[in-house]
Amino acid sequence: MTKKYIYSNLTIKNRSFFKRLSHNKRFKKALNLIELSDNFSLLDFGTGDGYFLKLLKEKVNAKITGYEPVTDMFDQLETNISNEDFLLINNLNQTKENFDVIYCLEVLEHFSKENQSKLLKQIKEKLKEKGQIVVSVPIEVGVASFVKNLIRLSIKQTEKDTNRKNIFKALFLNQ
Repeated sequence: MTKKYIYSNLTIKNRSFFKRLSHNKRFKKALNLIELSDNFSLLDFGTGDGYFLKLLKEKVNAKITGYEPVTDMFDQLETNISNEDFLLINNLNQTKENFDVIYCLEVLEHFSKENQSKLLKQIKEKLKEKGQIVVSVPIEVGVASFVKNLIRLSIKQTEKDTNRKNIFKALFLNQ
């Protein structure tokens, strides 16, 4: 029997202090990039388990929507977010609304360039005319990548392509 993939175990509930710290830090940084207002409509595009939705709700009393298209992740989202403070959707067509702010945090790196273009187009179509987008992707080149990969090796939480060759290629920006 395979162990069920629980997203929060890789991020905010990770056994590694460094992983917990880095994931929490990126969420807090994203929260502070835009001056949010209670009359805004917000979309978390690729919300995962909904942790960021909860942080948004603590900061602002706005209309918040969580979009998670991956079925297994959407099931985790519905388990984690059990109140009526959020609209949870697994298909963008479930809402006709356009949003003042769209967050897309640590999502795009999981897709090919072609699919990234499609996702960015979907985001743009859901954004109000004067809306704002916050996008984050992990830094996987240079010294930051080298340190990240050393930590991954030391805590035995490597990615599928973590090896000495790729670590040094990323360190020297040669990908």
